[in-house]
Amino acid sequence: MFAVIRNFLEKTFFGVSSWWGTKLGIKPSFIRLFFIYAAFANALTIFIYLLMVFILRLRLLIKFRKRKSVFDLYFMDLQLLLTLLLIFIELIAFAWLIIDIQKSKKKQDKIIELEHQILQVEHQILNLETNILETENNIIDEVKKVNKTLSKIK
Repeated sequence: MFAVIRNFLEKTFFGVSSWWGTKLGIKPSFIRLFFIYAAFANALTIFIYLLMVFILRLRLLIKFRKRKSVFDLYFMDLQLLLTLLLIFIELIAFAWLIIDIQKSKKKQDKIIELEHQILQVEHQILNLETNILETENNIIDEVKKVNKTLSKIK
């Protein structure tokens, strides 16, 4: 039961891992794990995976096979058109992701700059507080000296 569901999902979800698994003689689950871990490393892996999906779909569409009617040509063209549309949408989404990453990088740089300015202001405040404490200690010492002098005079 589980194997049937897994085979259905493998064929439904592009079949890239299965295709590579049969070509290399490796379990598709290992290849799938590789793509998952590599996707966390960088976004280029996702683009490569989508490119392989595109190539596999085109290979299946262009591959010569005996057609039974004229309608098969129409459906093949329609499927090819839909595949190209899907790839175009995926490329737009990928470009949008890259632009969004660049915008967030600029925002992060601005936040880091503001945090640096906050640290500078806090450092200046600490210096001022240190000066105030030193002045306060000097005033206390002067008051003690005046008290000693007053007590000697009495």
